[in-house]
Amino acid sequence: MELRGLLLTLALALIAIACGARGPSPAASPSVAPTPSATAVRELPQLPGVGKVAPITEEQLKEELKRVRFSTQEWPKTNFRIHSVPLREFRGGGPGRDDIPPIDKPKFETVEQADTWLDDKEPVQIVEIQGDARAYPQQILIWHEIVNDLVGGEPVTITY
Repeated sequence: MELRGLLLTLALALIAIACGARGPSPAASPSVAPTPSATAVRELPQLPGVGKVAPITEEQLKEELKRVRFSTQEWPKTNFRIHSVPLREFRGGGPGRDDIPPIDKPKFETVEQADTWLDDKEPVQIVEIQGDARAYPQQILIWHEIVNDLVGGEPVTITY
């Protein structure tokens, strides 16, 4: 089976599981045990447009993409003809590419200072090189995702 067909079958099986679809019991067909993907495909309702290219021209697609509420510029290889939800229902959001600034010169606090805002069980990423130890709180990494630092004389990049 080609990869695309396999992925579609897997996706349909996951949808069936999430919707509570049940396949035939093993006793109903003792000679052939159904696979979850085969059961899911049989029992799912036909969804319009799922896995199929919409019968629209290139011009119609361009017009439809003009009305969407998100930028398609960063998706040059995406085939927007394949969708099960109308494109106009999608909305862009969150930061764009390269809009989350890294921390290039982190400022550190003492343990006593950090105790005022950092809970005892709050997750941190710890790096220790040649006796130089640093803790990078997850609550800060959530917002910045990257910290470029020098630990034990070695350049490091911490990512989350």
